[in-house]
Amino acid sequence: DIADYVPATLPEKEHYITLGWSTVQGDNVAITDFGKMPANDKLAYYPVLERVKVTLALKEGTTAEAFEIDETNPDLKVGYIRGLDTQLTKTALESTYLGVTGDGSLRITPSWNQFNICGTGTMIEVIDNVENEVVEVYYVVIYGDVNGDSAVSATDIPAINKEVLGATAWSIEGDAEYSKAKVLAADLRDDGEDAVVNGLDATLIRDVTLSVAYIDQTTGEVIYY
Repeated sequence: DIADYVPATLPEKEHYITLGWSTVQGDNVAITDFGKMPANDKLAYYPVLERVKVTLALKEGTTAEAFEIDETNPDLKVGYIRGLDTQLTKTALESTYLGVTGDGSLRITPSWNQFNICGTGTMIEVIDNVENEVVEVYYVVIYGDVNGDSAVSATDIPAINKEVLGATAWSIEGDAEYSKAKVLAADLRDDGEDAVVNGLDATLIRDVTLSVAYIDQTTGEVIYY
């Protein structure tokens, strides 16, 4: 049987998984039944390789979580990331929270570019280095931070009040992920994320700025001391 001559050790290649062997070069399906040795006693074996999928990898041990991921587009996954520290810099975001699997890289666009601050609305693109294309996009949500400065402060309250009065009309529909990130960050009521911002949300942020409460960044819940 040919199987008696198949190499026992599979070759390794960076960023690839070796699925097995094939007698056809370029085949993407490993075979298990090699059949009988041909009459000329000549046979070549080719490894069947599959690329490791390029995707965002949240570092183990952190509180970061990807949520509300939209996978309806097979070519581009879009979602949001929460559970991050406030006053977050691009350097800290990369070194503490984020990684990537496979032959990929991250492109981070801070919400406050002049200071490399990564608050609500910061865009994180996952790039396939081989295909040179974006395969995933995520937006940062820091609960209570509406203006994107990665802090929960009194400056967020007027922004929420403008939205309540209809002066800004943050969208949660269509191609408006940055605006939706602001809606998610502002909707702090403990009755669940209903994507509706009202005056109570501004009141909760005021209580946080007065140090009588804090926000659990993994859930968005306002907890009073």
